[in-house]
Amino acid sequence: MFRTLMRMGQAPIGGTHRSGSPIARKESTLAMTSIWTPGAVVHTTFAGPAVAAFAAATFAIDGSITARLVSRGFNDVYEIAGARRFFLRIGQHGRRSLRDAESEGQALAEVKAAGASVAVAVRGRDGSFAQPVAAPEGERAALLFEPAGGIEGQTGQAAAQGRTLAQLHAVRLSDPTAAMLRRLDLDSLVLRPASWAGEVLGDRPDLACRLLDVATEFTARFSPLTAVLGLGFCHGDFHGGNALVEEGVATLLDFDDCGMGWIAYDLASFLWTCQGFEDDQREAIWADFLSGYQSVTPLAAADRKAVEPLILVREIWALGAWATGAPHWGDSWFRSEDFALRIPAVEERFERLLAAGLI
Repeated sequence: MFRTLMRMGQAPIGGTHRSGSPIARKESTLAMTSIWTPGAVVHTTFAGPAVAAFAAATFAIDGSITARLVSRGFNDVYEIAGARRFFLRIGQHGRRSLRDAESEGQALAEVKAAGASVAVAVRGRDGSFAQPVAAPEGERAALLFEPAGGIEGQTGQAAAQGRTLAQLHAVRLSDPTAAMLRRLDLDSLVLRPASWAGEVLGDRPDLACRLLDVATEFTARFSPLTAVLGLGFCHGDFHGGNALVEEGVATLLDFDDCGMGWIAYDLASFLWTCQGFEDDQREAIWADFLSGYQSVTPLAAADRKAVEPLILVREIWALGAWATGAPHWGDSWFRSEDFALRIPAVEERFERLLAAGLI
């Protein structure tokens, strides 16, 4: 079975050579030094046929099943094709637990039942949403999703995204589900991410200390202000690319950073994503987004005021999230001039918040 093929000590899928092949002959004549030891693998990319076999064994999918790798990143995403199409998301080892993935699946089922448009997970044959995948690096969590229709959110579709986000925030999850979900707070969004980024910056302690100083002082100043902020189920990574829009309705997907937290953080994440646009265009997109959001539910003044400080939270979180991926896809960006400019930009944003009296 796919779940046990990758036990420690077994050869990786596709890792053996036919007797008599050029590689086998070379190996027979050269002394080889292997770097393979338990714990030596950072990330495994599974072959499509192995993933198809896993999907067939774990989920009730009709028809002959094939799988193809669609994307790699914080998750490996495979399109599963049988009598129907699905998408299988296999998370990185250590980034999310099986419990995190199960709570995501349950939360999305409740949100969908409440009428909000989200891509939902499919239960496995054992009745659970999250399914364990054994890999050389350790256990990984897999979720199978129903496909969502539409095209990726565009600048002219901000109002549709705002409407669906407001519907999401209005859902009250069951107490057991809410208790299972991660907390999106200053520790998980600021302090720990700043620490993760600092680890990658070990050879540049000045940059690491400057980032940690901002994170620490911001946390101390912003923490008392959070008592009046609206709380709810948050997407956690809300940008235009995590929504598909069809006939004016946005379907939200990719909830792997979800949790219970300040609803204003999702709005700040969307606005942070718009920073690459010119001022006039960014303001128009934001106005459309807010209009759509508030057509469903009004945004409290305290939450609206918190958006600007939470943009800094989003910036620090992103630096930390990218740092956790460095062992997987490399740390060259952290050694680039672009990254060197990010720390002064974080400091400048913090100073502007201070000057404006927002923290």
